[in-house]
Amino acid sequence: MYASFYLLIGSLFYLVVVTFLYFNSKRKQTLEIKVYKYMLTAVFLGIFIDFIKLYISNKVINPDMSMVVISYLYSVFLLTIICLTTLYVFLPSTKKFTNKTPKWVYLIGGVYLLSIIINFVFEIYEINFYFLYLVIGISIFSWFLYILINFQNIKKKKYMPIIIFILLFPLVIYIQSVNPDLLITTVFISSIIIFIYLTFENVNIELINELEIAKEQVDKANFNKAEFLSEMSHQIRTPLNAIVGYSQCIEEHDLSDDIMEDVQNIKKASNNLLELINNIVDISKMSLNQLEIINDKYEVGKLLDEVVTITKDRIGNKQLEFRTDFNDNLPKFLYGDYNRLKKVIINVLTNAVNCTEKGYIDFKIDAIKNDEMYRLTIVIENTGVIFPNDEIDSMFKKYSHLNTDKFQSMEETNINLAMTRRLVELMKGSIIVTDETGIRSCVTVTINQKAINDTITNNLENTIHLDLSALNVADKRVLLVDDNKINLKVASKLLANYGLQTDEVFSGQECLDKINSGEQYDLILLDDMMPNMSGVETLNKLKKIKRFNTPVIALTANATIGMKEKYLKDGFDEFIPKPIEKKELNTILVKFLKLKNTNITANSPTTINLDLLASNGIDVEKGIELLGDIETYNEMLKDFLSEAQKKIIKLNAYREANDMENYAILAHSFKTDAKYFGFTKLIDISYNHEIESKNKNIEYINNNYRELDNELNRILTILRKYLG
Repeated sequence: MYASFYLLIGSLFYLVVVTFLYFNSKRKQTLEIKVYKYMLTAVFLGIFIDFIKLYISNKVINPDMSMVVISYLYSVFLLTIICLTTLYVFLPSTKKFTNKTPKWVYLIGGVYLLSIIINFVFEIYEINFYFLYLVIGISIFSWFLYILINFQNIKKKKYMPIIIFILLFPLVIYIQSVNPDLLITTVFISSIIIFIYLTFENVNIELINELEIAKEQVDKANFNKAEFLSEMSHQIRTPLNAIVGYSQCIEEHDLSDDIMEDVQNIKKASNNLLELINNIVDISKMSLNQLEIINDKYEVGKLLDEVVTITKDRIGNKQLEFRTDFNDNLPKFLYGDYNRLKKVIINVLTNAVNCTEKGYIDFKIDAIKNDEMYRLTIVIENTGVIFPNDEIDSMFKKYSHLNTDKFQSMEETNINLAMTRRLVELMKGSIIVTDETGIRSCVTVTINQKAINDTITNNLENTIHLDLSALNVADKRVLLVDDNKINLKVASKLLANYGLQTDEVFSGQECLDKINSGEQYDLILLDDMMPNMSGVETLNKLKKIKRFNTPVIALTANATIGMKEKYLKDGFDEFIPKPIEKKELNTILVKFLKLKNTNITANSPTTINLDLLASNGIDVEKGIELLGDIETYNEMLKDFLSEAQKKIIKLNAYREANDMENYAILAHSFKTDAKYFGFTKLIDISYNHEIESKNKNIEYINNNYRELDNELNRILTILRKYLG
């Protein structure tokens, strides 16, 4: 008896301590927290019942009747604690907090409430003992199965007390049955409840609030920093545009070799500054996890030429042998993020140049084709400063300095390499650094890039290499819109070299006034970031003018990654970043002025317009692969366009008449057409409609018809623009 008393006193003491700690900490009211609160309350009830049992067994002359009541109350306590523990076990292991109670919680509670009622009935017939242990046994077995089935996904820490309960509870029951006077069951249960408190996730609201406030402050500071850097990038690009622009204009004149070299050095320094600006903006985006991968078609040869040229410039007068080895199996064109891949290669090569005073730098690229992907392996090896093995990892950590005296003397940081690793990870690639101490170091980058169909490749190649000699621009007029006079002069001077007539205005409103007054232009170069009315706002108002169909090009210093896609989405026909590069300007002029001077009719789209289809989610490559060539593809598109509207009307009529048989046939027809033309989204939607209509699922067809109709009309709008 005394042993039971001291065990109960000890359990009560620890429970009071745990309860005090529990109720003096503010917490998110998750289901686990709520259930645990009831478990604590129930255990206090069990200990109270045990104290009464001890008192009755010692003080009451005839305790039989009292013991019947106590025995029943204790069975209610056991069923209650088993019910609550079952809820605790089955609650999902999640970090999401919610106040909603699942329906199955009420179901389990109802089952145990029914068990308590049945136990009361069985108490009358003195068979409650067997029923009680049957319910407990089934419950414990269900816990065991749940933990076993979900062992890989559950929180091990949370379920450790439950596992101990499952293993030891049968032993406790056995000891209790052998020695009824030793009240060990409640003590054991209270120990498990205390153990649960020590293991379940105590979420402190005050701490969470403090962390959330701190996180908001950090996010706001990072956002402000990113905004500041973006604005500074724009401001620096504006004068830089003038420097590069005037340098290019000067190059057009006959100059002495010394002056030409000076001009080229100015351009080189400007380009280096521009790259530095881009790196700073990328670093700010990296801190906000806003780095993006923008995939598009690009020319591999052009990428390699630019990388090699930049690297040779950076080697300068160093006594270094720069060796290249590009495998013959490299394709002419690939699909990926040209700018990001170029940055990765240049960053690693620049690091090799900085590290190497004499010897060599090897730049190798190999490509292995696997289905529709090319696996690029880029290997850059160099002699010179070697990275100690214990510093290889630190090379790729943001803002960390290497410990070598060489790097300290160069005041070199690893910002570019940290960015490089992040970019490689975003492109689903890998980067490995190996080092042969005292001999050489090697960086290997592996990245997958999508292959491009040869038919499109050839067409693109022909388009890219068109030159301005075919342009007849004597009667072509270009309107320049910019609030910066220097930018206007630079652009005007560049365009004058082509013989183009230009008009200049300083605001969006002046641009609108020109067009509304009846002025006709073949091209408009429109700055975006202008006071009072931005370029985007100006464009929207231009498009509301009747018969306005002049191509409008976004000309802006807001030239970070992803901005081209934004401006195209805003409705611009193309995008030129400042400073204006002559190559990009050439491409724009060929694309938008040559077409007006050819015999191409509205019904004969050129391969230049393929970008319109690709940018709207149409897999042109797949379509050409299936249909053979671009001419067949275009002819088939015309046929589809002429018939599609009639088919859409029929499809809707079949739907309204609940004619699922004919509806399925027409949905199948759209699915087949979509596969041939590369309408990827339409394939899935029409397939679902075909299957559900065959299953006579009229409710699905009616509920989802708008999605199919919208997609069909979206495609028709794109095709009308593409075909003219």
